[in-house]
Amino acid sequence: MMKPMTDSLWPLLAKISDPWELLGLGAQLCFTARFAYQWWKSEKVGAVVLPMLFWYLSIAGALLTIVYCVRREALALVVAQLIALIFYVRNIILARRKKALMPG
Repeated sequence: MMKPMTDSLWPLLAKISDPWELLGLGAQLCFTARFAYQWWKSEKVGAVVLPMLFWYLSIAGALLTIVYCVRREALALVVAQLIALIFYVRNIILARRKKALMPG
């Protein structure tokens, strides 16, 4: 017999008082915020754009996720986020370089 959903939900909600779970939630909020911001900026200009804040939120989310995953001993996620950080930082470098080369 299946348990009612509330039986599974309460233990999950109880974890909100754990600071490490709050850190993990904050990391996920950073990742969600970057897409929400990117979508908003794209709608504003009527074309797909990747604003610099997208990359900064990506870095913040990755760093928070790394800290959370180290604490939770989730090696696969730590490695994945470290690799992703390389791409995020590289995109910022490329964007800054292009901006420096643009006239005006």
